[in-house]
Amino acid sequence: MAATYRDIVEKAIEKEKGVIGEEKAIKVAKDSQKIEVDSKGRVKNIIGDEKKAVDELVRKYQQFAGKIAASMIAREIEDMDLSNIDLPDVLNDKISSSKAEEFASAF
Repeated sequence: MAATYRDIVEKAIEKEKGVIGEEKAIKVAKDSQKIEVDSKGRVKNIIGDEKKAVDELVRKYQQFAGKIAASMIAREIEDMDLSNIDLPDVLNDKISSSKAEEFASAF
């Protein structure tokens, strides 16, 4: 089944719960002007441009967890069917390099 931007946001929140803590991960998502989440971190609504919403959320997580946050989120979503998703560069670059590393390590 093809992934949605909502799926990506929820994966990002779940990943960051384990990194910066549940309360902080949900607060960062709630503070976004483009994403509405419930108290458990489940996405209720994405407002406006979904690609920009994902980009903004990942960049906010980078502010708390460092640039590694984008790589960790990319690893969480790289096995999803992203064929209908135009990922923001902050994730797309990480998925491309992660897949290249995986390919290179196979030899």
